[in-house]
Amino acid sequence: MEEKQSSTDNFENFVNFQLFHLKYERILLLKVDFNIGMVKMMDWMSPTSLSGIITFVALFSWGVFLNVKLYNDIGQ
Repeated sequence: MEEKQSSTDNFENFVNFQLFHLKYERILLLKVDFNIGMVKMMDWMSPTSLSGIITFVALFSWGVFLNVKLYNDIGQ
């Protein structure tokens, strides 16, 4: 009976380890996807190209708008 108990414990540990491994791999994949996306974004937003300048201005003004809106919401 004692042997059976330890074998189920081992199985549970194995399953937990597999689940942890899956989660970790998914996080790694997300990180890699994010990094590739960032590199593409930086390439696309290079300051020399017109689209890069337009994108930067749009994102910057959107950030300023959000900050001002947040500040006004907190102020009220």
